[in-house]
Amino acid sequence: MRRRLAFATPFVLVVGCKAPAPAHPEEAEEAPVVVAIPEPIDAAVAEVAVIDAPVDAPMDAGLGPGTTWNPPRPPPPNRMPTGNPPGPMRVRILDISIDGDKTIITIGAGTAKGIDPKRYDVRVIAADGGKPVRGGEVTLIRCTERTCVGKVKLGPDELRMNPEVEVRWR
Repeated sequence: MRRRLAFATPFVLVVGCKAPAPAHPEEAEEAPVVVAIPEPIDAAVAEVAVIDAPVDAPMDAGLGPGTTWNPPRPPPPNRMPTGNPPGPMRVRILDISIDGDKTIITIGAGTAKGIDPKRYDVRVIAADGGKPVRGGEVTLIRCTERTCVGKVKLGPDELRMNPEVEVRWR
């Protein structure tokens, strides 16, 4: 079914005349000028649905004349999933560099594995037991398809001894 929506806009519309038009323009009388003042811009706007169907055609879905059907809106992009969150992932540290009192690390997982800096916590884990290292909370700065870059308060020597991080859903 095709629909068209008509919106109220300020314009002048001449509907009709009481007297028929003269056959010859010379015989025409001077007609009064009718001026319609448009409504202000902030006036209420009416929404009308026009259905291109014959008058006696059946209406589907119980819609009568003058009613509109608005389909449900699509979900917003980057919507949080409704299922169970993914389990924790162990990811290797690929690169270590120093920036002032923080250490910048690059880890080997990115957006291709679903990592989003706003939705994941990253911690450095100990090589001997897999428990989080104290002070090993990583703040993700940016993620590409294959890697993520973050900063951590641990030094480079401690990161070389514990070369893995755990990525966990918040």
